Amino acid sequence: MTRMVDAIVPASGTTTPSSGRPASPVESSPPIPSPSDISRYLTYASEKLGVHSARDFISPLKRKSYGPDILSEVPDSDLADLGIPPGDIIRLKKGSEGWWKKKKRDQPRNPETNFFSTEFARQHKEPEEDDADNSISYEYKYPDGGGVRYGGPPMIQGDQGPHDCRTTYFNEALKQMVPVPTGFTAPPYGNPDKNPDYWK
Repeated sequence: MTRMVDAIVPASGTTTPSSGRPASPVESSPPIPSPSDISRYLTYASEKLGVHSARDFISPLKRKSYGPDILSEVPDSDLADLGIPPGDIIRLKKGSEGWWKKKKRDQPRNPETNFFSTEFARQHKEPEEDDADNSISYEYKYPDGGGVRYGGPPMIQGDQGPHDCRTTYFNEALKQMVPVPTGFTAPPYGNPDKNPDYWK
């Protein structure tokens, strides 16, 4: 996969851009449903709920715009029309409530990360297998100075890697580069496994 890379000239006295973070705490709002939620939930259902054919129903459920946030309210007859067996309908509907509640519970509380969560849900889509996604602009600062700017897919929720503290991304709303939010990890530039000094 080819990435568009622009070298960044080292600069002395570089300051970190302001994140635009509010001075006072902001209460977290409910998560916005994402098209990728149903894929993640059905993967979970396949691995944890015993619905072994769950991933077979990703496309049918997406066509109906059914997500885990509303799955428990969808009539059984509508799900049966999609070819889902009666027993799996019960498992999927019961499991979706707990899965969605956990997503709401795990939503970042920091105002900056909460904003990113809603933007990620609004913008994120699952690319085709052969479609390279370079929609987000990142910048990685090398430990010895200088850096590199590169394109990559959206960040994902998860534990941060050592590279994330040196990585910023272009925030469309703020129109500036900002740090990777807590609770998310960015795709690293290049192949860190082949560069022993990458993580230093």
